[in-house]
Amino acid sequence: MFADGLFTNKSNMIKRIAVFLVLMLFIFYLFYHFLESYFFTIKTTDAVYASLDITDEFTAYTFRDETVFYSQFGGAFDYSVNDGEFVSLDTELVDCYENSTEIDVLAMREELTEQIAMLNESNSNNSFTASDIDETQSNATRAYTEMLKAATLGNMESTQQYASNLLTALNKLSVYEDYSNNFNDEIDALNEQLAGLDTYFTGRYETLSTDKTGYYFYDTDGYESLFTSNINGNSRADILTVNEFYTLTENMQPQSAPDGEYAAGKLVNSYNWFIGVPIARDSVGAYFTGQLYDISYDDYNVSIPMELSRIIMDEGDDRAVLLFVSSNMPTGFTYPRSAKISLVRKEYSGLRVPIDLVVKVDGFYGVYTVEKLTVEFRKVNIIYKEYGYYIVSEYDTSDERYIDYLEHNDALITKGYNLFEGKVVGE
Repeated sequence: MFADGLFTNKSNMIKRIAVFLVLMLFIFYLFYHFLESYFFTIKTTDAVYASLDITDEFTAYTFRDETVFYSQFGGAFDYSVNDGEFVSLDTELVDCYENSTEIDVLAMREELTEQIAMLNESNSNNSFTASDIDETQSNATRAYTEMLKAATLGNMESTQQYASNLLTALNKLSVYEDYSNNFNDEIDALNEQLAGLDTYFTGRYETLSTDKTGYYFYDTDGYESLFTSNINGNSRADILTVNEFYTLTENMQPQSAPDGEYAAGKLVNSYNWFIGVPIARDSVGAYFTGQLYDISYDDYNVSIPMELSRIIMDEGDDRAVLLFVSSNMPTGFTYPRSAKISLVRKEYSGLRVPIDLVVKVDGFYGVYTVEKLTVEFRKVNIIYKEYGYYIVSEYDTSDERYIDYLEHNDALITKGYNLFEGKVVGE
């Protein structure tokens, strides 16, 4: 009995040891594959294109060569040209009326005159004779008779043809009947209305014409002589000072029209205009004269390329002015005296690389990529840092650096272990 028990205990122990060993082997198997998945496999992502615009926002003040037209009458203005239209010498621009109601009276007179002309034309087109009516009636009778004969004989094709002829003749007779009543009564009534309007019209008005060419605009703001682009024949863009600019823009007071006169529009005499942009002196280093910048008037949905012609700085003054010039005149743009603008100060374009993938090897910054299961170190030239990413240069195939540097669609290694140039993936 004792021997049997001893044998049983040994057998159970062997079973436990066997189970333990199998369990350990299973754990080791899992652990091995975990290590393999963590250390010996890689994950990649493609190097993709990226672009970024660095945009600054400012308030811009517009300077132009503008001539205001004044009239002794300011009741109403009837413009002869479109707002912002280019006009030549001696072009009639606007009729200026004494009373505000007179322009409405003129509009009504024009409308009544057009209606009378249309009715008179209709009367002249309604010329037909009694013989025309007799002929049409005869055609209708003949078509009716022939239609009945064809129907009796069972000839449906002829029946339909004569029915169509009958309908045509009846339509003509209907038209003759309508036109027999002419429009003389309506014309007389309109002429009476037209005569009655004369009692509301004084006829006092003034026509303004231009003695030079330029762009004519309806609206004036009273700043035309203050924000002029020329002073005594000299370009203001060349002589404007920081103090003069800030004094002008910080104390903007529009000028009134001369006594007894009314502003009736203005003529822009030159294609050339400029804007002044206030800026801190220590910020001007980001801008370069002679360079073109896209100036966006976001509230007006207009973008205009303008050249930075001057950076104005006065000694001992921590303020500065950026002066942008242009000869572009977009159609429909109203050229506000002051407006919010945005401009692209700097443009970056290249390849987008996550910051945590960039390493330094032998004094060069770069990233690890994989090509045909082989790890490669590709250099990068960092040109800008944004949120979690670098923008790095992309080199053209004609550039000798192309071979060593990161290319578009290279497979960036985002996960790997013990990476180095030449390593074969899986070893």
